[in-house]
Amino acid sequence: MYRVASELLRRGHHVFFPAIDDGIDLFTASGYRIQVKASSRGWHQFYSFFFRHWTQTDKRRVQKFVKFRPDLTHLILWGVTEDHFWIIPTVEFSEPVSCLRIPSPTKQSDRYKHRDTKYGRYLNAWNLIPASDGDAT
Repeated sequence: MYRVASELLRRGHHVFFPAIDDGIDLFTASGYRIQVKASSRGWHQFYSFFFRHWTQTDKRRVQKFVKFRPDLTHLILWGVTEDHFWIIPTVEFSEPVSCLRIPSPTKQSDRYKHRDTKYGRYLNAWNLIPASDGDAT
């Protein structure tokens, strides 16, 4: 979360941390509400970001998928191994999400192929969170 906050600060945002974690990890002075997920690249060359959680009923544990909060504006996924970020507006998700598997853009030649994947266009797309006058330093 602090790694993402530092990137936002570098780009002119005033970043705040909520006192309670209820689905929003960071928010900015200009009104962006952001959830952050981090993952290391696995042996399969994918980053896996999990959104499901488990709840206990009277008789068994039940897996629930996550539907994002309506006021959440962006999801920022951090690929720790290669220090990549995927900045995804939450309007892209109309259904509950359990896991996002994103291929690793490990080689320069593969980066261009990666942009053609479903989430490749969001790779390091910080322009999707522009700083406004409320965030300008």
